[in-house]
Amino acid sequence: MVVSSRQESNDDGEACAARYADVAYGCACPGARLRPMGECGGLCRDARTCGPLCTDGSPVPGGSGGRLVRLDTCESWEYAARYEVNPHICPHYAMTGAMCGCAGNPPREDGWSTVCGDFCGPSLGDVPDPDRVVLGKTCGEWHYDALYLPWRPEARGRDGGDALVGFGTCDSLGMIAHGCGCGRGALPPSSCGPLCPDGGPLPDPSKVVGGRTCSDWEVLSSFDERLDCERQYSGIIELCGCATGEEYDMPGGCFEPGQLDGRTFFFFGKSTTFSYLSTKFRYSISFGPDGRFTKQTLWNADDMRDIVVGYSRGTTAAEAVSFSTTAAGKVRGEVVFSGGFPCIHRPSTGLVRLVETDGAAKPEIVRLNEPQPEACRYVAVMSVPRFCEGVGGDGDGLAQR
Repeated sequence: MVVSSRQESNDDGEACAARYADVAYGCACPGARLRPMGECGGLCRDARTCGPLCTDGSPVPGGSGGRLVRLDTCESWEYAARYEVNPHICPHYAMTGAMCGCAGNPPREDGWSTVCGDFCGPSLGDVPDPDRVVLGKTCGEWHYDALYLPWRPEARGRDGGDALVGFGTCDSLGMIAHGCGCGRGALPPSSCGPLCPDGGPLPDPSKVVGGRTCSDWEVLSSFDERLDCERQYSGIIELCGCATGEEYDMPGGCFEPGQLDGRTFFFFGKSTTFSYLSTKFRYSISFGPDGRFTKQTLWNADDMRDIVVGYSRGTTAAEAVSFSTTAAGKVRGEVVFSGGFPCIHRPSTGLVRLVETDGAAKPEIVRLNEPQPEACRYVAVMSVPRFCEGVGGDGDGLAQR
């Protein structure tokens, strides 16, 4: 920079290295991040919008500059605070400073813990497992959120809403604290309760279903006071491995399509046609007299209607299946679901391929997508056990039974 090459110091005697430290960092000058973190503001501002990470002006504790906090180093957070221009973000830096070891950062007087009560306790040591992840953050991060984020931020977002909403409500804080094992009070008496109907522990709490871990689903169900619990958590319960009391019956140790009658199978995923969408969907496929293939957006509280992809023909699964005779591990049958809701330029349609799979103990949807360019045509792959002898007849290709 021409200015910095000609100027030795400012009127206050500030050295060039200190005056242009931010510029050197922003321009990625070699070694810029290795210099001590200072107090200078941004280049075009007389004063910085947010204070330093350590609110009392002391340097970030030695050795913590390269420490990772909330996916970045404390040093990077300090430089980010220098450049910050949005006042409503400042509490975030004070909170991050406390996580970086700044002992002089007091909790906010209007913080969530002050208004709603302690998260687990006043110190991080009160959190049973700070590294446990609940609803997308570690319990340690939730603890600091409760202490340092304002309950009702003074600054507003661009759309007029709160820019930093923290937990949303005090009830949400209590729910997350419960998920972190803090034992804040009893569960709501009218809630859906534990995820597993028998009240037992989750077989695999870390298993991901529909974009959330089973342990997160259990936290949500334990505090969910809506009346349609079965509708909200159907499919999640089964895929999380809970015993439902409906064991799969496979007489003779082999599979035939009639075993699908009256059963509903679930799959969770997102649109493969519109891959840029992050919205998760719950798909359900049922067989029998009311056989249908449906799709539902997860947790859209304002519109929980199912989108019907299609209906199966016939009154039994056996009547609906078209068969083929192929080698194990290949498609042995298909069920077509047609006449679904209007979608773009045509009605939705669905197809379930029955794939005979060595080692499969029961039918299970293992894959589902919308093949491009056939938007609104959903294809599911169902892994099934070995077909019973004589089921499907003989011949090549798919033949109508």
